[in-house]
Amino acid sequence: MNDMREIVNRLGLTGEAEATLHVALLRELVQGRPVTLKRLAASLNWTTDQVVQVREQLPCGTVEYDGQGLVGS
Repeated sequence: MNDMREIVNRLGLTGEAEATLHVALLRELVQGRPVTLKRLAASLNWTTDQVVQVREQLPCGTVEYDGQGLVGS
C-alpha cells in the first residue's frame, strides 16, 4: 500500500493535501521545537495561507495548536 494513502486512511483524512501536511508536520516536530505556520509552509513549499486552508479541513483534534498557530513539540 502507498504510504501516503495509508496515512490518509488511518487518520480519516479526506485527501492527499491533508496527509502531506501531516507528514511534513511530523518531520518538523522530531526536531524538538514548536512548529510555526511559516516553518511548516516552507517545508512544504506552500504559502502560509495554503497551510491554514488545509489545516482547517483536518478532522477536529487531529492537530493541536495554540493561539499563535504553533504546534508544540
